[in-house]
Amino acid sequence: MHIAALGHMVSGSGFEEIIIEAGIICASGSLHQVLTGKHYNWALRVHHHMIDAINRLLLQAFLDLSGFSEEDLSEIQLLASSPSDDTLLAETSHSEACVKFLEAFSVFVSNTQGGSLGKTAQFWINYTDSVWALLRFLRAIKENDLPSYTNCLRSLCPLLLSADRLNYAHYLPMYYRHLVNISQTHPGAEALLERYGFSVARSSVPACRVPVDMAIEQTINKSAKTSGGIIGFTKNMDAYRRWCITQHERASFLDATQEHLEIRSKYSTLRSSCSQYELKSSNAEVNRLVTAFGNFINQFRIPDSSCDFLYCISSGQPASEEAESDLLGYIKKGEDATAKFIRQRLETKEVKFHDTMKKMHLQTFKSMVVEDFDDKPNENGAYKSRKKPFWSLPSAGTKTWTDDR
Repeated sequence: MHIAALGHMVSGSGFEEIIIEAGIICASGSLHQVLTGKHYNWALRVHHHMIDAINRLLLQAFLDLSGFSEEDLSEIQLLASSPSDDTLLAETSHSEACVKFLEAFSVFVSNTQGGSLGKTAQFWINYTDSVWALLRFLRAIKENDLPSYTNCLRSLCPLLLSADRLNYAHYLPMYYRHLVNISQTHPGAEALLERYGFSVARSSVPACRVPVDMAIEQTINKSAKTSGGIIGFTKNMDAYRRWCITQHERASFLDATQEHLEIRSKYSTLRSSCSQYELKSSNAEVNRLVTAFGNFINQFRIPDSSCDFLYCISSGQPASEEAESDLLGYIKKGEDATAKFIRQRLETKEVKFHDTMKKMHLQTFKSMVVEDFDDKPNENGAYKSRKKPFWSLPSAGTKTWTDDR
């Protein structure tokens, strides 16, 4: 659901056009599934590559505006060529040049998030922060790190409230509060959760754990699925009970047979995303995203005279004042609403927990649409109206940013 909230935040901002221009996803139906989070693997891959491309553009802007040059980064470039060398990592991370560079770049990113490079750059930095919150949450699950998992749950709440995902925004803060207070309310439960209580390792790959419910689903799909599916394969209740009781034994027989015939998949100690082919493929996709940003608008190279506007990077059209205010304060407004929810409904209980929550109705680029009517009436003599994105229509007196290069 957090991925769907991310898609709602960036929809209409040029996000879709950048992906299509880069050729990562060609079908509009697949793109819709990415934005709504229905295609989880593709959505995670797209957002991961997108923040990688944005960070490369941000790094290039930093090098152009600061006194650093590529010669000053020789140690970092050497580490990039051998990222698995622990000795080289330790030497580089403690070198004076590396520490100086990272501190300067951190200040530059903070200033950019504060608006030093304009509102468009500020919006995209906020987007990368939201994606990083999701990635940290996934890392906590893969490493079975309960404290990080609990903190990451709290960081996911603001975006859900901002995007009006009320069901998840209602119960996620309560789940977070239960985990925070679990040592007082349920003594011993915290130690149980830390001993692999909320994630499962189904392979020998390091840091590759999955949530318990996902592991159960994968196990059923792998070992228990019948030709007609696992739903409705029998109407006999006694047969259904026998299937439930004995399925784990039959699954073990299946695994033993596959292992004996040497058709069982061999687990590797290397994640598939770290293979040489996957690394080259991912790097090529990120490079295409960087090129796509250059074909439209580089959000970190907007002239100073145009920095006071938040632009759609594919069309150059600025957002309305209301949409601009909501998008730049998207996370802040969600954070304020989350703090208020926790204080009023979970701590002081001045508001009943199950009372109706009001949607925030924050404006985005996608909400800036106009009604357009067909030139010819239909068979009933009525003119059919349809929604059109604001950047597809001619604008009268509207400021549009153009590249002066």
